[in-house]
This record gives sequence, C-alpha cells and structure tokens, in this order.
Amino acid sequence: MGRAEPAWSKLEVRSKHVIIGQACQASVILLSAQPASIQELEADRIGGMPLLAGAALVSLITAALAMGCEESPLLGRFCIVEGPAQLAVAFAPLLLALIGLAYWLRQRRMRQQHAAERSWRQDAEAQRSAAELLDALLDSPPAEISKYSQQVLQIIQDFPEKAVIQHKGWLAVEAVCRAQKGNAAQMQAAGAVPILLQALEEHRRVRQVQRAALDALSCMAKVARQQIFDLGGIPSVLAAMTKFRRDPDVQVSGALVLGGLCMNSDSCRHSVVKYGGVNVLTAALDRHEQRPDVLIAAAETLALLASGRHADILQRMMPSLPMVQAMVIKHSEAEGSEAKVVLRSLQKLEAQLLGSTKKEDDEWSDAGTPRQNAQKAVVRSAQDEVKQVAELHDRFKRWNDRRK
Repeated sequence: MGRAEPAWSKLEVRSKHVIIGQACQASVILLSAQPASIQELEADRIGGMPLLAGAALVSLITAALAMGCEESPLLGRFCIVEGPAQLAVAFAPLLLALIGLAYWLRQRRMRQQHAAERSWRQDAEAQRSAAELLDALLDSPPAEISKYSQQVLQIIQDFPEKAVIQHKGWLAVEAVCRAQKGNAAQMQAAGAVPILLQALEEHRRVRQVQRAALDALSCMAKVARQQIFDLGGIPSVLAAMTKFRRDPDVQVSGALVLGGLCMNSDSCRHSVVKYGGVNVLTAALDRHEQRPDVLIAAAETLALLASGRHADILQRMMPSLPMVQAMVIKHSEAEGSEAKVVLRSLQKLEAQLLGSTKKEDDEWSDAGTPRQNAQKAVVRSAQDEVKQVAELHDRFKRWNDRRK
C-alpha cells in the first residue's frame, strides 16, 4: 500500500477529526452510563453487556474508517497516511473502550460494597451482637480491654447512626484509654479523634452519646491536642456543653477536655475564648454550685485560661471575679475534704484573676481534677477473670467471622 495522493489531503484531515470525534463519543457514552443509585444495580447488570457491545462495534467501525486507504475499504475511501499515526488512530477507540470498561467495573464493585455495608448497618441482629460485644468488653479486665482498640473503633464506624452503639462504643474507648498508660496515644494513632468528633456532630441531641464521647476525648486531649484543634474540636465541645448546660456530667467532661487542650497552648486558649468558652465555664460554676466536681473542673480550666496573662482573655474573665470571690468565701466556711479541694481550685482562679504575683504552674492539676471513671470493668475474682477473657476472645472471633 503506497502513500495517498495529494488530492486526498483534505479528506485525510477531515477523517482524522471524524475518527477522533467518534472515539471520544464512544468513551463518553461508556463512562457516563452509570446507575444513579443502589436500586439500579439490576438494571446496571442487565444493560452492561449491550453497552459494551455497542462500544466494540464503534471501535470496529472506526478502525475500518482508519484503514480506508486499502483497495476495497469497508465504508468508503477515507485515507490516512500509512504508518504509526494510522495505527494509533485505528486502535485508540479500542483502548478507550478498555479503559472505560475497567472504570465501569470498578465503579460497579464500589457500589456493591456500599450496598453490602448499608445492609450490614441495617441488620438488627448485627446491631444487637455489637452492643453485647461492647458490654462484654466493658465487663472485662483492664489488661484484656487494651487488646481490642481496633475492633472497638471498627464497630463504632460500622454503626455511625445508632446512638446506642455510639454510646457503648465511646465508653469502651474511654476504658481502653484508661486501662494502661500509653493507650490514649494508640487510640489517637488508630484514628479515633476524627470519628469521635463526627459522632459529636451527628448525635448532638443525644445526651448519653455526648457524655461518653466527651469522656473519651478528655483521655486523649493532651496527646491529640493539635489534631483536635485542627479538626475544630473546641467548638464541638463548647456546643455540647451549651446544649446540655444543666447536665453536670457533660459539664465536667467538657471542662476536662478544654483543660487538657489549654495546657501550655496559647492557640487553644484563644480559641476557647473566641468560641465563648469563658461564658460557658462561668455559667457552669454558677449553675452547678452544689456539685464539687463541676466546680473543680470549671475553676481549674478557667485558671488555665487566665494563666497565659493575655490582656484580652483577662478582660473577658474579669466580670466573673465577684462571683468567684463570693464562692471562695462560702466554701472557706465549709468542712470536709471535697470542700477543701474546691476551695483550693477557686482560690487559684481568684489569684489568676487578681494578677497574683505568686508563680502558678501551668499544669493540669491532678489533685484538683476529678477523674471520670466511666469504665464498668470490675474484676470479681481470679476464676471469673479467666472465664471472661475466654468469652471475650470467643465473641470477637465470632464477630470477625460474621462480618467477613
């Protein structure tokens, strides 16, 4: 086969545009023909083969046009100069069709996986099994709890819309964090923080979920300070405290989170003040005056805010000074160990507001901070412990087998 005559030059250019246009049209049709929802999977399965057959036919026709320089062309003499360009134009539609087929198969597999996950989340038996599994974990010895951090997070992710699962799951996360030193960092590394903040947002009106999630977040506040700050955790915590301002447990947990974040961090202090943290914590002092744990947690956190000696923060906190002084006088007359701890925290806050020259350590006071103990685990006896461990291993094995 020789080179084409010069008279064919215009047709050569035109035929190239025709071939490329047809190839692009075939690929667009193939890539755009996706089912709009999971309910169309059956139609997708039925209509997929005709779609592929049509793409193959277009490829054959385009190849025939590309070979139009032969003596007896299939669909007319549209000649392209023989060589690599001719072969590239001839087989480009087939390549595009193969790429489109691969993309279509991948999208179909992803839709099937999403459908399976949704079916799993709606499975009542699976939800009941997950709740029982979390209960068994909470009743296990601390040494065993630490082994199942990944499984707990997986269960929480499997049922993001189920408040009961979220509540029990974050109780389990807190139990894992408090079981052994270093577990909080492991939970953070496993990706617990973004999942937790998402749960706070999705279950804003569920008191139990907010309380359990804040308890778990307070365990990770120090080790995951920057991540919590970057993901907008401070506004979420303050929103939970505002929503459940009459719940003392939520106030204590939220104050503990804010205290852990503000320790040695000016950026977190300014963020807490920016989103109204001073008003929220001051209101907690006033509203829960009969709860020593709320008074201690809120006073310690406010003292940490003031310890940075930033003029703008102190200016916002000064209106609360008369209330704090009145509370100091009241608790100085009370008796008991709890009253002394409360008085010490209130005096620390008063000294910060008054600008005391006494050097205050910028540390989260372990002696003055009530430790939340949401963990239910109680080791009844050595014999029962062995039985619990075996049962827990068996439950997780059955859970993993069923999920597969």
